[in-house]
Amino acid sequence: LVGLSIVGRGRPSAWPHMEVMAKIELADVAATIPKTGQGVRRLSGRAQYDHLTSRLSIETANGFLETSPFTLQGNVNLAQPPTMDLALETDVELALAQPWLPEESALQTMSGPAHVQAQLRGSPSELRWDGQMRLMGASVQLRNWTPPISELNGMIQLTHQTLSTERLQAVVAKQPVTLSAHVTELTTTPRLVAHAQAGRFALLLKAIAHPDRIILENAELSSERSRLRLTGELGRAPAPISQLALAGTIELDDQQHVPWVSLAALAFWKPSGQADLQLKLAGPLHDWTRLNGIGALRANALQIRAIPVRGLAVEFDHAEGRSTIRIVNAVLADGRLAGRLILDHREDS
Repeated sequence: LVGLSIVGRGRPSAWPHMEVMAKIELADVAATIPKTGQGVRRLSGRAQYDHLTSRLSIETANGFLETSPFTLQGNVNLAQPPTMDLALETDVELALAQPWLPEESALQTMSGPAHVQAQLRGSPSELRWDGQMRLMGASVQLRNWTPPISELNGMIQLTHQTLSTERLQAVVAKQPVTLSAHVTELTTTPRLVAHAQAGRFALLLKAIAHPDRIILENAELSSERSRLRLTGELGRAPAPISQLALAGTIELDDQQHVPWVSLAALAFWKPSGQADLQLKLAGPLHDWTRLNGIGALRANALQIRAIPVRGLAVEFDHAEGRSTIRIVNAVLADGRLAGRLILDHREDS
């Protein structure tokens, strides 16, 4: 039901410079959004239109976008180009926002409930907005990132160019994570500063996302006794060529607690003690046969299955599908140990 009352003043021959005011009342109106095909239903509200200023003033409007309730207030200037200044509040199912994301968005899919409050300003082509979103058990899948991210709970502050959150809770590939982050330049070259806690490990990250690569200005993974620093570039599809350098000290007891990395093969050896690690990788990280790498591990004293090892020096290199591990030096049970292991990698093994 649409109620319309119009008041005009002036001569009709003076159109369009005639004063016209229109009051509009909506009750239980249904419509379809052309861009997405989504349905708006049970739309009710009051608005007023001033022809001379081309302004539509929405006193109040409420309804449902599919199953998500929303309220809307503010002004829309219908001159060319049209502009808006609107306040929106909604309890939304995030999957409904999927069609509105740009094709190049880092978010591939998203779902789950969220409460959103936002202020929208500007023209449709240059829309500026800011607000906040409370996630309540949401899930997302990032583009070019395999592990699922689920059980997102917490508050996100948003503008058209920035995103920030404090102590956002999530589960990433079955690992609980607490995240605080700040992202700037969202629509151009996003810059990220983040701190995440996953189990006994903390991650500090500073990165810049370009269309073809992610530059890791600094990434530091640390626990009480381990500290590893990663720098370099992560390639993005369609040509994900990466160059990374890893260096630091690791407590070998920590290897079984490193998040998202399976080191089950090391568990049998029960290694313990501190070691210095250096590693450089170049190539596609998803294709071990095309990846090149070189590294070294050194330790003054450690234990393997309770057997003491002193003066350990191990070198590693990998190229063209072949890995070579050289024990340059080790003292085991008062005897010197040296050796070499060569592994050939194929696409099927």
